[in-house]
Amino acid sequence: MLMIAVGSWNIRGLNSQRKQMAVHQWVRKNKLDLFGILEPKVLASNLETITRNMDNQDWEYRSNIQAINPCRILVGWNPNKLLVDNVRSEEQWLTCEITNKITKDQFSVTFIYGYNSPTQRRNLWQYLRNISPGKANVPWLVMGDFNAPLRPEDRYGGDRRWLGHHEEFRSSINHAGLLQPSYTGVRLTWHNGQQGESIILRKLDWVFVNPHLLDKWQHAHAHFATRDHSDHSAMTFTLAGADRKRGGHFKFLNLWADRDNFMDIIRDNWDRHIQGSPMMRLSANLYQVKEILKKWHSRNTSQISKRVEGAQRNWDEAQILLDRNPSSMDKRDDERRCAAISSAEPIC
Repeated sequence: MLMIAVGSWNIRGLNSQRKQMAVHQWVRKNKLDLFGILEPKVLASNLETITRNMDNQDWEYRSNIQAINPCRILVGWNPNKLLVDNVRSEEQWLTCEITNKITKDQFSVTFIYGYNSPTQRRNLWQYLRNISPGKANVPWLVMGDFNAPLRPEDRYGGDRRWLGHHEEFRSSINHAGLLQPSYTGVRLTWHNGQQGESIILRKLDWVFVNPHLLDKWQHAHAHFATRDHSDHSAMTFTLAGADRKRGGHFKFLNLWADRDNFMDIIRDNWDRHIQGSPMMRLSANLYQVKEILKKWHSRNTSQISKRVEGAQRNWDEAQILLDRNPSSMDKRDDERRCAAISSAEPIC
């Protein structure tokens, strides 16, 4: 069963060349086969030019431009691997049916970009309720920026009240029979760009699946990246079966254990809000520790050529530390300092 990679990202505008290149690099880095860009702010008159400038070879695109102009959701896919049809969209969603041309596997995807207004989001919640019966026997993936937290703990800073409309999101997800797959990366996916007491963090970006999808792709998993070029985390979802292709062998170096902070690194990176079954959590924890050890080794050895990436890496780690401890003033200051160093242009 060949792997399929799907991505979604609230890029906060796609009209600049910098944002277009960021999407191009994101697609290549994550080897995406299908993606949904949210809040592209692209007018119908510019849509063809923008998609061409992203330079994703012969990719094809659809949007919800018929429902609202400028479009709020832009979907792209690799036509050499996927067939996308039966596209249906409104202002807050775009749903399509996907067929893998190689394996003939089929599944449905709904990309979401919810309104800021709780009242306007009710149309989205009702849509998920209405469409779910028809997806009961079809693998179904739902992902995007819902502009809503699921639980009170999905927020830090700002208004702490939990009002009646906050329960509508969770109610619709439960009614639709959707589940959160195992995931890695940051938990609080949106940052307001402020510092100190003004900081606000939220989990607004979500990935959900129905049980039928998990039955078909047992190793399906999501990842929420650290922020770059936007105040939202980009998310990726990989549909992989038991024969998922593995990378090169990982070799543990005994010299690592001699360093004073070795156990601190293991302890700090063992459990980063990973969800899923016990076996999924163990596998994801081992993967996270392996990756952090590889990065740590790179920083502390003679691989000078890779140290030019240090600014972005430091910001990634600062975001993760802040995600785990948002009340720490030191972590807030470190994240803002690393963000400023990482890019001369405003990120958030």
